[in-house]
Amino acid sequence: MVYCWVIDKQDTLNNYLIRNGCFPGSTMMRPKTWDEMEDWEKKLNKEAGEKPSVKIHVNKNSYNNFIAQIKAAELYAYQNKLGIWATETED
Repeated sequence: MVYCWVIDKQDTLNNYLIRNGCFPGSTMMRPKTWDEMEDWEKKLNKEAGEKPSVKIHVNKNSYNNFIAQIKAAELYAYQNKLGIWATETED
């Protein structure tokens, strides 16, 4: 699986989709590398016969900035009841 950012000047497609309520912000979280996993997560993976080979190609600061934008975008969508955050109408 590949996670990517589609960048348009200072915005990303990812941020745009979250800001418009297309997805919850948690869908933008990257998976953990083996070294970042807690012991219990490693144990679960070992029991399943897997050792994830996650490769990260973005520095921690850039990723943290991206996640901060995603959180703000999700809050905006939620407060404005956009997309998945819209209230259901009774018919």
